[in-house]
Amino acid sequence: MTGWNAQSRTRVYGLMAGLAASCLPGVTYAQSTSQEAVQEKKSERISSFIEEVVVTGDLIERQLIDNASSIAVYDEEALQAEPLKDLYDLLLRVPNVTASREDKFSLRGISNQMTGRGRTLANIFIDGIRQQGRGVVHTFDVEQIEIYRGPQSTAFGPSSLAGAIYVKTADPTDEWAGRAKAGYGSYNTQQIGLSVSGPITESFGVRLTADRNVTDGDIENITLNIDDWQRRERNLERIKLGWDPGESGGYSAMLTAQHSRVRAGSELLTPETAEDGKATDDVDAFDNDDSQVYGLTQTWDFSDTMSLRAITTVSNNERHRLGDYDVGPEENGYFILRSDYDNLAQEIRLSYNGERFRGVVGAYVSNLRLSSGTINEDVPVTLEGITIVADATTDLDREVDTRSIFGEADISLLDWLTLTLGARIEENEQFTESSFFVSDATLLAPVLGVPTVDIAPVLAATVLPNQQEQFASEDDVRLPKVGFTFHLAENFNVLLSYTSGYRAGGAELSGEGEVVPFDPEQTYNYDLGLRFRRGGFNLSAGLFYVDWRDQQVRQRLSTTTLITLNAGRSEVKGAELEASYQITSRLGVAFGAGYVETLYKEFNSSDGDFSGNEFPYAPRYNYSTSFNYRHENGWFLNMSYSYSDGAYTENENREVLRADSYGLLSAKLGYSGERYSVHVYGQNLLDDYYVTDHFLNESLNFEGLVIGDPREIGVVGEIRF
Repeated sequence: MTGWNAQSRTRVYGLMAGLAASCLPGVTYAQSTSQEAVQEKKSERISSFIEEVVVTGDLIERQLIDNASSIAVYDEEALQAEPLKDLYDLLLRVPNVTASREDKFSLRGISNQMTGRGRTLANIFIDGIRQQGRGVVHTFDVEQIEIYRGPQSTAFGPSSLAGAIYVKTADPTDEWAGRAKAGYGSYNTQQIGLSVSGPITESFGVRLTADRNVTDGDIENITLNIDDWQRRERNLERIKLGWDPGESGGYSAMLTAQHSRVRAGSELLTPETAEDGKATDDVDAFDNDDSQVYGLTQTWDFSDTMSLRAITTVSNNERHRLGDYDVGPEENGYFILRSDYDNLAQEIRLSYNGERFRGVVGAYVSNLRLSSGTINEDVPVTLEGITIVADATTDLDREVDTRSIFGEADISLLDWLTLTLGARIEENEQFTESSFFVSDATLLAPVLGVPTVDIAPVLAATVLPNQQEQFASEDDVRLPKVGFTFHLAENFNVLLSYTSGYRAGGAELSGEGEVVPFDPEQTYNYDLGLRFRRGGFNLSAGLFYVDWRDQQVRQRLSTTTLITLNAGRSEVKGAELEASYQITSRLGVAFGAGYVETLYKEFNSSDGDFSGNEFPYAPRYNYSTSFNYRHENGWFLNMSYSYSDGAYTENENREVLRADSYGLLSAKLGYSGERYSVHVYGQNLLDDYYVTDHFLNESLNFEGLVIGDPREIGVVGEIRF
C-alpha cells in the first residue's frame, strides 16, 4: 500500500496556506480582550453569580444546562484556578474519568486504548481537529476544555464510542495583548510560556502561542547511572489567523496550525525497585512523539438564521519508542517501535437557528493512514518448553476511508418540552497489510544458558514462521439519537436521551499466519440527567446504562499472538454528580463524584472464560472537591483533593496486577494584580505513592509497572501586556 508521503502533505499544506492567504478562512475571532475588559468581565461574572456555560464542540451550540450529553466543562478561569499544566492533570480530577498514563485515559470505565494500534475509542480534538497519537495538550492559552462522557459517534464520528475531549484554544483579539509566564519547581521542573495576539488589519487577526514544560523526574537508573531517567520535555507552538469583516460581510474564517513534541524516558519500572525511585533497564530507553495539526474553518452567514460551515483538517503524528523488554539489568532483548499516522478530513455543515427549531445537516469524509512496525532484538521466548533467542520484525499498514452524512435538530414542541433528534449514516472501507519476519533465531542451551545454532533455522521455520498477508473489510451503520429536555422550572431541566456508539470491524494477522477477522461493535446508551442552576449554585446529576454488543477487546491467544477479538456482550452502568456553589463573590466550593460498574456478560476466549469480569482500567468510583478564595486586594488560594478507586489492568482481573487507589491533595497560593501575578503551587502534597498501570508477560518473564508523579512544589510568575 502506498503511504501518504511528504510531497503529498506539502501539497495539501500549501493548498491550505493559499486558501488562508486569499480568503483567510475560519470562525469569528474574539472581540476586545484588553486587560481592563478582562478584569471587568470577571468582576461581572463573580457579582452576578450566574455562569452561562456554552458547549461549543457539539453539532449544535447549547448552554450546558440544555445539553443532554454528560459533559464536564472547564473554562479559562477554572483552568487557571488550579495548578494545572496539561490535560493529564485535569483528567485526574473529573468524575468518571481516570488516566493511568498521559496518553491512556478512561471515560465511564472505557479505556481509549482498549484495542490495538490505531483503533482508539476516544479522541482529543484541538479546535475541531482530530489529534492522532499522544500529542500535547497544555492548559496555557486555552479558552475551554469539554470532556464528553459517553458515545459521541453521531457528533464526532469515528473513534468516539467512549466519548471525546474537545479543546478550544484562545482566538485572535482585536486589540494587541499578550502574556508570558515562567516557573520552576521540584525535580528541575520548568515552565515557560508566551502568547501574543492582535489585529494585523481591521478584519484580520493573529495569535501566536508557545509553551514548554520540562521535568527531570525523581527516577534514577542504577544500571546505566542516569539521574534523570524519566525526564520529560513537552513543547508546543501554535498560530491562529482569523478573518472577520464584522457586519460588513457574511464570511469569516480561522486557520489553526499547531506543532507539539514530547521527549520522555521509559515509564516502566520493576516492582522491586519502583517505590525506591530506581530503574534497572540496561537499554537507554526513550519515547519521542511529534504531532502536527492543521485546521481551516470557513463560515458563511447567509442570514440571521442560516449559515454554512466548511471544516478542513489535516493531522500527522510520528512516534518512536525504544524500550528494554524486561526493564531489568539482564540482556533479555529490546524493542524499537515506530508509528506514523496521517489523517485528512473534510466536513460541511448547514445550520438553521430559528425560534422553535434549530438544526444542522452535514457530510463528512476522511482518509486515515497508519504505518507502524516493531523491531525485536535478542528476545528470549519460551515456546512449548523450548527457549530460543530471536530477532523479529512486525509491520502494519492500514488505510481507512470513512464517509458519512449526519443531522441533528432541537424542536421546541411545548414551552416545557424540547425534542432532540439526530442520526448518522456511516460507511467504512479498510485495507490492511501485515507482516511478521524472523531475521535470526538461536536455540538456548537448557543447561548452560548460552546460545547455540544447531537447530535454529529449523526452529525458526516451524515455530515462528514468516508471514505476510493483505486483507480488506467494509461495513456501514446507522446511528440514531433521540433526546427529551423537560424544562420543569426556570434553570431546572430533566434530560432523557438514547444514543448509539459504533466502531468498524477489521482483521489482523495471528502469530500462526492466519487472518483473524473481527466484527464491528456497537453500543446502545441510555442517559437520565438533571441540571439545576440558581444564584451561585450549580448542580448536574445523571444515571446511565450501556448495552455493548460484539465488544472488541485485545487478548493474548498464545505466547506469540496478541490479537483483537469480539467479547460477545458487555454492559456499563453508573452515576455522576457535579455541584458547585459560589458562597460569596470571593468564596466558592465544588464537588464531583462518579460511580461505574463494568461487566463482561459474554466473553469466552481460548485464554479463558472472562464472563463476569470487569473491564481493565475501570475504577468503581472517584470523587474530587475544591475550595477557592480570592481576596479583594488580589490574594487568592485554591485547594483541591481528588480520589480514585483501584482498578484491574487486564481482562483476567488478577489482584496481583491491580492498579492502586490514590488520593491527591493540591494547592495554589498567590497574588494577582492588573498586569502581573505570582503563585506557589503544590501537587500530590501528601506524596502518595501509587501504581497506575501493571503488566505481566510470563513467556518473557517480564513484570513492569507505572507509578504516579511524586510531590511537586514550585513557583510561577506571569505578566500581562
